[in-house]
Amino acid sequence: KEKLIQLRLGEKTIYVNGIAYQMDVAPYETSGRTMVPIRFISEYLGADVIWNAAERMVTIIDGQTTLILTIGERMEGMDVAPLLQNDRTFVPLRFVSEKLGAVVDWYAATKDIVITR
Repeated sequence: KEKLIQLRLGEKTIYVNGIAYQMDVAPYETSGRTMVPIRFISEYLGADVIWNAAERMVTIIDGQTTLILTIGERMEGMDVAPLLQNDRTFVPLRFVSEKLGAVVDWYAATKDIVITR
């Protein structure tokens, strides 16, 4: 089933297939990249997310795809490292969404982001 996720920079409301959900943190921009809370986006795309606090690592498992991200360290193809903010792991939206087989569209005029998969 297709997923449609809509969010806006600085706003805590996210829409998944037209249904509104509240996040406790909002997406934001840093170094020209949109950073989003990884657990929320990944889980709504259907992936499992495991947090390893001792290693400061996030493992995302989606079928045959496994991504392992470490706070403060860039992966190949990632120009901004995952960050911890307000006890949430933020990652560059496009990198993770595309690694999970999604298409990301950015609308600069409204600061809207649309993810489809």
